[in-house]
Amino acid sequence: MSKIKAITIRDFKRISTLDITDADRAIVVLGGRNGQGKSSALDAIATALGGGKLIPAEPIRKGSDKGEVSVTTDDGITIKRTFAKREDGTVSSSLTIRTADGMSPRGAQGWLDARLGNLAVDPVAFMSLPSDKQAERLREIAGIDTRPLDAKRRAIYDERRDIGRDGATEKGRLDAMPHYPDAPTEPGVPSLDKPAIVNAADILDELARATETERAAERAATAQQQAEDAATRKQDEADSKRRDVADLERRLEIARQALMMADEHAEAAGKIANDKRNEAAKVAAAVIDPAPIRARLADVERINAEARAKAEAQNAAARAAADEQNRKREANQRRAEQEARVQALRDDYAAKTAAIEAIDSEKAATLASAKFPVDGLGFSDEGAVTYQGIPMEQASGAEKLRVSMALALAGDPEIRVVLIRDASLLDDDSMEIVRTMAEERGAQVWLERVGDRDPGAIVIEDGGAR
Repeated sequence: MSKIKAITIRDFKRISTLDITDADRAIVVLGGRNGQGKSSALDAIATALGGGKLIPAEPIRKGSDKGEVSVTTDDGITIKRTFAKREDGTVSSSLTIRTADGMSPRGAQGWLDARLGNLAVDPVAFMSLPSDKQAERLREIAGIDTRPLDAKRRAIYDERRDIGRDGATEKGRLDAMPHYPDAPTEPGVPSLDKPAIVNAADILDELARATETERAAERAATAQQQAEDAATRKQDEADSKRRDVADLERRLEIARQALMMADEHAEAAGKIANDKRNEAAKVAAAVIDPAPIRARLADVERINAEARAKAEAQNAAARAAADEQNRKREANQRRAEQEARVQALRDDYAAKTAAIEAIDSEKAATLASAKFPVDGLGFSDEGAVTYQGIPMEQASGAEKLRVSMALALAGDPEIRVVLIRDASLLDDDSMEIVRTMAEERGAQVWLERVGDRDPGAIVIEDGGAR
């Protein structure tokens, strides 16, 4: 396994000239004040070894047109990366590798990548990441890309949330709706009453008949009176004749004849008067009093108005009852439609839940099949990084550091180099953990710390070694 033995940096970021020739040890501390070039030195190592996305946007030191980083390992490998500004202001980069036997391998970066450890893992940076970022970084290291599943889950989750909100709203509307079990299922038509209208023409006909009987009775009474008057006159004549008989003995025979004729006439008149009396009695008995009929005729409009008012009241009540039943039927219909909407939302919510569960199962299966670089690493159901089943955020600082170092040192690379940029956060115990693990794994740790108190530290001032 290789370690960096020497490094030369020229005009790279804040470094003007830096030569380190005695770095063949487990821990290499770059010390000094802030802003002097410690981070640039670590970036130079990362750029020389990792290339690609580890090359900074502006690698060349301001004021220079070219830069260079050269790394030599303890087994004789020289790795040199140069930078040059083009006329358009962009920067070109080239990589040259020489092995101990003087060979230059084809595909220099690929050759180097095959022998290099996980240079991008900074143990201190990793242990300081929030839980979600730790999980994201670990998935990258393990080659697990759950982002499509996560994006799909978020989209479905948001849809389900909206459905749940709409479902609660529609359920509230449903609960507020009345229900009428006795309401008809079809629209109702009221049964209307016809008013008992009195026909005035019929009453007029009846009145005409009554008037005619009245007139007939009057005519019979007149005829009776005339007959009685005639009978009285005839009787008077008979009496006069009787007196004449007493005085006119001489004309007795003639008077008797006249008397006989008068008696016959009187008897006939009396018989006629009696017949007329009987007839008048019969007619009088059949007389119909027209007064009530006239009163009824006068009340026809009132009776008809009352009948129409009664029928209208009954019809209004019938229409109101039909309207009420129709209102209940329509309310039940609206409630049924609302129930269908609520059920559809419930079904949709359940479908979204099933889809989320399917995604979670797929994600869990993906994570379960992942090859993690450190035994015991994994993910919780919530997606947080766990170690030995315990969330990383609940682990002690020492445990977090050990796991982070193990992650940086995972695998079996030929070149085991770890870069720690914010090592000032490590206390003496943590530094000892880093040292011990580096020595146990045959690795080399380059780290930067503010100050110059660390024994053997390479102190950088103003872009160069002090």
